Amino acid sequence: MKILVIGASGRVGQDLVQDLQAQGDYVVAASRHPQNLGDESLIIDLHAEVPALTTKLRGFDAVYFTAGSRGKDTIGTDLDGAIKTMQAAEAAGVHRYIMLSAAFALDRSKWNAPGIQSIKDYYIAKHYADVYLTQNTKLAYTILQPGTLVEAAATGTTTFAPEAGKNAIADVADVLAKLAHAGNTVGKVIIMHDGKTPIADAVAQV
Repeated sequence: MKILVIGASGRVGQDLVQDLQAQGDYVVAASRHPQNLGDESLIIDLHAEVPALTTKLRGFDAVYFTAGSRGKDTIGTDLDGAIKTMQAAEAAGVHRYIMLSAAFALDRSKWNAPGIQSIKDYYIAKHYADVYLTQNTKLAYTILQPGTLVEAAATGTTTFAPEAGKNAIADVADVLAKLAHAGNTVGKVIIMHDGKTPIADAVAQV
């Protein structure tokens, strides 16, 4: 499968590129600046308009959106940038679209938690990007909503449940990579956090 990873230079994106390659996919790593990642590298500016992005997305079997502004450009990157890549994917004939989001981004009733209140602008951006993907596109989407990302050793295990929690970045990347070939996850929103189920089994059971 020929896969484009948008946000390949980020914390999750770098691990994702390696995991996809390890499972035999051909990976093009996309970011704002040239990167020595993946089988190929591609410069993508999320502030570009949809026609320009469409040109970049042609020829791919699947697109991942793992880009994030880390609070510096929530509207331009996390919201509008994400939506424009969805529109471009449809225009380019890309069928599979996998989004990295945040736990409870679609459930505003959970947003009073202190950890979410402190990054509420980010949650608003992710909320409306997820809403657009689920309600305004015909893409074969999967949205992965992990809890807090932590710099920790991979566990190789997880739990998919609507609960608060944390996740090793490497485990998030592992789950994302396996989603590419998991047709049972199409049309699903998956909340993940640390758990005891082997990741391959958890994905198969979605």
